[in-house]
Amino acid sequence: MRSSMQESEQQTQVLVELNDSLSVLGSCCSPPVLQALQILVQHVAAGSGETLSLRDAGLAVLTEEEVFGRAESLFGHSKVTLKREEDTRRTEMKDLPGYLPLVMSITVKGLASLV
Repeated sequence: MRSSMQESEQQTQVLVELNDSLSVLGSCCSPPVLQALQILVQHVAAGSGETLSLRDAGLAVLTEEEVFGRAESLFGHSKVTLKREEDTRRTEMKDLPGYLPLVMSITVKGLASLV
């Protein structure tokens, strides 16, 4: 029972933290941005740690400072670091991210399927 209680508390914490990122997510709903976010989410899920080239048509939108800033903020709320290195981007999972990356992944994929 104790582990169920801890799990429930952790899930509640995830929802509270996710609420903070909803305003950021709302500004990322254009099809090109959602496509780039989907690529980044897939990269996080694969856990490969490799860099992604902005020459990839799906990621080109991340060259815009405002778009990159919103994506960086969204990933940051999910305990994933989005790093900029010249013409590449890289994702890194922070220590003990819990369910946040999974929730972000489900949300991004769900929004993208609606567009």
